[in-house]
Amino acid sequence: MVPIGTLLVFAMAVTLFLVPSAMAENGKATISVNINTADMDELTSLPGIGSSKANAIVNYRSEHGSFTTVDELTNVQGIGSNVLEKIRIFITTQ
Repeated sequence: MVPIGTLLVFAMAVTLFLVPSAMAENGKATISVNINTADMDELTSLPGIGSSKANAIVNYRSEHGSFTTVDELTNVQGIGSNVLEKIRIFITTQ
């Protein structure tokens, strides 16, 4: 029988080294998503972003132009600071 501590260390090692570095909370592997060019599928791959928030992002982008910083996402209805912090590591404006 393998001690639980050994199993935990092994699980952490697998998570850190074998799992893609950008893994969303919903289990979907994600690369950096450019919020200025992303389509609905790319946006909904982000944790906490469903179709209504993705649609709001696309509409905001159409009305106001490109985002210059990721912090501007909080100007989109439904995207608050909590959502932004969940997705910040997965998004870019370039």
